[in-house]
This record gives sequence, C-alpha cells and structure tokens, in this order.
Amino acid sequence: LSGEDRECRAYVARFAAESPAVQAAPKADALTLGDAVIRGLKADAGKLAAKALETEDELSLVENHLIPALDKVGEDYDKGTAFLPQLLSAAQAAQAVFEVIRSSIAAKGGVPVKKGKLIVATVQGDIHDIGKNIVGVVLQCNNYEIIDLGVMVPCETILKTAREQNVDIIGLSGLITPSLDEMVHVAKEMERQGFTLPLLIGGATTSKAHTAVKIEQNYS
Repeated sequence: LSGEDRECRAYVARFAAESPAVQAAPKADALTLGDAVIRGLKADAGKLAAKALETEDELSLVENHLIPALDKVGEDYDKGTAFLPQLLSAAQAAQAVFEVIRSSIAAKGGVPVKKGKLIVATVQGDIHDIGKNIVGVVLQCNNYEIIDLGVMVPCETILKTAREQNVDIIGLSGLITPSLDEMVHVAKEMERQGFTLPLLIGGATTSKAHTAVKIEQNYS
C-alpha cells in the first residue's frame, strides 16, 4: 500500500522461493526491451521498442526481443516462479511494444506488393490475444495484409468480414479450452456456407491431434 515494494516483486520472490535480489529491476540504463516485457514495465517497454526501431526492423524486434521475453515469462509461470499478475503485466508490456511496431509499419505506408490478406481473431468467449498479436505482426512484417478483429469475436462476424474483405485465409486464436469448441463451430459454419479458404488454427490449447480429429472432419 505504501508503494515501497514496486509491483510486489519482493513479495512474489519470497513465495517463489527466490531471493528478492533476483527479482530486483536492473538500473534504468541497463534495462533491455526483453527485461521490460518480462517485468511488465509497460511505459519502459514502449520507449525501448521505439528506440530499438532506430537500428532494427519490426520483425527483428518481434523475433529477437518480444518472443524470447514472453517465452521466459511462460517458462517461469510453469516453474512456479512467476504468477498470474506477472503474466498479465508482461502481456500489457508486450501490447505496448505491439502498438509501437504497428505505428512504425503504418508510418512506412505499408509495402507495394502484398502476399495475401488474412483475418485474425480470438474466438468468441476468449479474451486472450498475445499469440494472435504476435502472428499478426510477424505476418505484417512479411508483407501480408492483416485484418485483426480483436477478441471475443462471434463466428458470424468473422465469416461476414471474410466475405466482405475477400480474404485469402481465416486465422482463429484461443487460449482457454472452450475456445476449441468455438473453433469447431466456426469450421462447421465455413463448411455449411461453402467456404473454401484455408483455416489457420492456433493457441495454447490447440494441437495437431485436436485439429485432425475435431476440425478437419468438419471442414473440407
């Protein structure tokens, strides 16, 4: 309450069986973009991303800084040395980086030749979007046009937009287990409505087995 333990890091470190020194933030001049994301420092992450873009391109930022940092947070969570608040703060810091990257891409006016147009959306019932955002940014950096519909997107919105925008691929994302059923529902609707577009499935709970057993049989 007094603000002496910034973001409760010493408290978390104590119950993660680590010394508070391990969790101590690096000095400002030593802070890297990866550190800022891992520690959930949203403002610092945005500033460091903008500075990094002076010497690196957007794809390098994602592949060399953002993805490794998020992987580290995930690993720490699996080991029990990071907890839900750290995941959420890292996600917010990553979102700040995404905004900087998107602004940089937009400022360049895009690229003259597009490889294709994709919809990406987190399915209805799911609010998680970090994986979707990473895929979208990486594809943008590789000359694909991305229509990001956001989170909690109903099936009818996804398919309606796909037709109106004449997209080449539909990408569905989800983190929680119920999202798998929603993806099956979208696949069934695509089949019923006569879609022939490739369907891209991704998310923490998805797998080759689930796609083969539940998705593939419902969408030809």
